[in-house]
Order: sequence, then structure tokens, then C-alpha cells
Amino acid sequence: MREFLKGEDITVLKNGNILGGIISVETQKNSSVYGVKQYLSDEVKCPHTKDEYIVTIEMNVPSSDGFLKESYMQSIELKNGDKSELYRNCTVKSAWSRHKSGDFSVLKMVLGCEKREVS
Repeated sequence: MREFLKGEDITVLKNGNILGGIISVETQKNSSVYGVKQYLSDEVKCPHTKDEYIVTIEMNVPSSDGFLKESYMQSIELKNGDKSELYRNCTVKSAWSRHKSGDFSVLKMVLGCEKREVS
């Protein structure tokens, strides 16, 4: 896990629109190494890596909503002061909802994203 931020310290934008009710955000980078092997040998001739970025968002949502209606997001942007991280091509890997008494539930979703840009 690379970083943990409280909801008060960060602004989260989904496809350019601000998400409210953020409790916390965690980000993580997973790298997988692949290699093209030489014929009739186990020797790797062309290694390459593929990165996947994991963004976990915990937020308050109205109890009537429960889960997100879509499983793909074009972009998730995390703004913390003058720093910004933009994640692209995000799919929901998993989501769970904890129902509380009253009008709100806590939704936690784990997103797998293909690209990351920092500014």
C-alpha cells in the first residue's frame, strides 16, 4: 500500500465530477513481469512488465443506492492540495456495502486501473 488519505484531505473526481461522502482512499501498484523465452530453452530473452493500479475508495452513500450502477469508469482523479493523480480505464474489481441505521451506508469499492498520471 502506497498511501492512505482521510476524506477531509482529498477530493475525488469520477469522470470529472466530484464524489461526496469520501471516508478514505488507498492506492497501490501491482507489477507483473512477463518474458518471451527462447525456443527450446527456459532463458528469458525479452522481459517486460505490466502495471496495474489499485484504488480503494470508502465512502458514505444513501442507503437506497447501495452499490454503484456501473462497473467501468473512464477516470478517477485524486486531488490533495496542489498535487493530482489521474487513473484511467478503471473497472470495479469488487465492492461491498455496510448498511448503517439511518439514511446512509458505507460503500467500499476496489478499482483496477490501467494508467496513472501525476501532476
